[in-house]
Amino acid sequence: MASSSFSHNWESQPQQWHGDSPAYVSTGKLEAALNRASQKAVEYEYQMKELEVRLSESLSNFRAIDSLIQESYNGLQRHTRRAERACQTQVPHINSELDESLKILSDLADTLPTIQSQLADVRVVYDSGRDKVRHHGTFLFHILA
Repeated sequence: MASSSFSHNWESQPQQWHGDSPAYVSTGKLEAALNRASQKAVEYEYQMKELEVRLSESLSNFRAIDSLIQESYNGLQRHTRRAERACQTQVPHINSELDESLKILSDLADTLPTIQSQLADVRVVYDSGRDKVRHHGTFLFHILA
């Protein structure tokens, strides 16, 4: 009991620093400081774990976004190459076809008046033939009747 009383008296007495003598801190204060430090360490550990989870989530999202951007970029490059090939091959081919079509249309435009004239001549002959058939048909009808 004496030692307990001695310890209790020693803990409750304020300690002062005396030059070369070691500093004494009461066990209660030391335990309280240790508990506070331990609680802070647990708190910091929890915060670090939270941060680790958020960082992991963010990294996962970043990778997903990066993957989508990479796919889009690759698709754009693929479409760009196709468009360039089309410009190099299809456009000259289309221009060639267009030139040929324009030449054919020009030739047809040149021959159109001649064809129209021939058609008018055929129509005249056809109408004349039809009129003759009507006339001869009516004539034959009267003869046979």
